[in-house]
Amino acid sequence: MELVDTQWEDGSFTWFKGDNQEAASRIDRFLLSSEWDGSFRNIKQVPLQRLVSDHVPIALQCGSWEVPKSNFKFQNWWLTKEGFVDKVSDWWNSFEFSGRPDYILASKLKALKEKLKEWSRSDQGSLKLQKSRLLNQMADLDSILDSRIMTEEEIAKKAELYWNWKKS
Repeated sequence: MELVDTQWEDGSFTWFKGDNQEAASRIDRFLLSSEWDGSFRNIKQVPLQRLVSDHVPIALQCGSWEVPKSNFKFQNWWLTKEGFVDKVSDWWNSFEFSGRPDYILASKLKALKEKLKEWSRSDQGSLKLQKSRLLNQMADLDSILDSRIMTEEEIAKKAELYWNWKKS
């Protein structure tokens, strides 16, 4: 059928058998026709974090692999972070602008946006960083399976990490 198995990034297995991962294999993959493969550039298969299933999810990426710059977005969950409202209040009160009231308001909002962007790049303000850290810790535990069976403590730790990831 002239199917092409595209580039595979990272990982070696896509399926695991049993609670202790006694067997593993790469049985999941994307197969493309050579015509489709020639119509798109930079096609690759990327394994995602395995959370519950015994199969590793796979994403098919094509086109530019550069991450585009995103616009600033206020995250409602920031309001639940301890001390966040006080931090915003302190920032707001520290801004000094003079002029018409609409100019002062616009200037303060712009300055606050910059402070929030700066804060959102920190561990405390970035849900993406927090979730990524949890996924990396789970992946570290999964990598143990390449050499040995996980201990009960490691299995419990992975379950706790998964629970925290699900909550966030």
